[in-house]
Amino acid sequence: AGRTPSLPLKTTSIQHWGQALHHYAQSKEVLASLPLWTELAKTSRNDQPLPVDAPQPGVNDWRSAATQSAMLGAEETQALMTNVTTNWRTQPHDLMLLALEQTLREWTGAPAFTVDVEAHGREAVSGELDLLRTIGWFTSIYPVRLAHGLPATHTPEQMVDSLRQLRDAQRQLPAGGIAFGVLRYLHDDARIRNELDQASPVLFNYLGIWRKQTTPGAMFGFAQPLMAVQRSNGIRPYQLEINAAVFAGRLRVDWTYSKNLHRDGTVAQMAQRFITHLRALIRYCTKHVDDKRSTLEFPTADLSQHDLDDLLDEFGEH
Repeated sequence: AGRTPSLPLKTTSIQHWGQALHHYAQSKEVLASLPLWTELAKTSRNDQPLPVDAPQPGVNDWRSAATQSAMLGAEETQALMTNVTTNWRTQPHDLMLLALEQTLREWTGAPAFTVDVEAHGREAVSGELDLLRTIGWFTSIYPVRLAHGLPATHTPEQMVDSLRQLRDAQRQLPAGGIAFGVLRYLHDDARIRNELDQASPVLFNYLGIWRKQTTPGAMFGFAQPLMAVQRSNGIRPYQLEINAAVFAGRLRVDWTYSKNLHRDGTVAQMAQRFITHLRALIRYCTKHVDDKRSTLEFPTADLSQHDLDDLLDEFGEH
């Protein structure tokens, strides 16, 4: 165009980011979270295995992988992204995890299990880092215990209690969960790394809202992001991978599995049951507002739950 290029300042490089993560892995802050992760790893080792359909299961490799999808309607998706998050001061993935817990319990009959949750991985581990325009696949994976005891036939009060428990547990995760990964892979002590070397058979990943932003005349354009697309002769790390994202105003949930382990119909039914449970949660949380505040919402205030309740009552906020 005949103009002098004016580029913004360079952000943190992948190399510098990796060095910062290694340093962060040795910090007292991260080490303080070790008991939490150790207990989760220990508990997950006693989880019952996922049921399989094949009498003689084959190899769980990428060549045998298939995907079943289910979707929410546009109005339901909008309610999940706005009304629910506002009314309950929560995130969409909290409701999805609770719906996943109900779905897995119906399928397995197990009262509790651990799932691995994948997140964006761009946590602020240092104030000196700026990843705004750093290109790369950042990710973090950490275990979440789904044991909130919501029975198949439950009252609204039980559902509310389960949602609060799950929401508050997510709020208490050190550094958004990234602390688990840096301890498992980057800590200098091999005993700590080995202690956390335990993966769940289920991975859940909420990728957020995707908007198609293509400049007219651009060389490349993408209608949607790639979700769990890996094709090789390699072994899959999970039996079930659940990837959720909002495309064109609707939540789509992809369940990827191995045909050597599970039938198409089994996974398709679970995908639909997940949507059914999520719809029920959305309906309730749209009509009701959570007026119970937790001390976790005021981390810098030195208040007990009783003191907080009294304070909110005084100002008519409770």
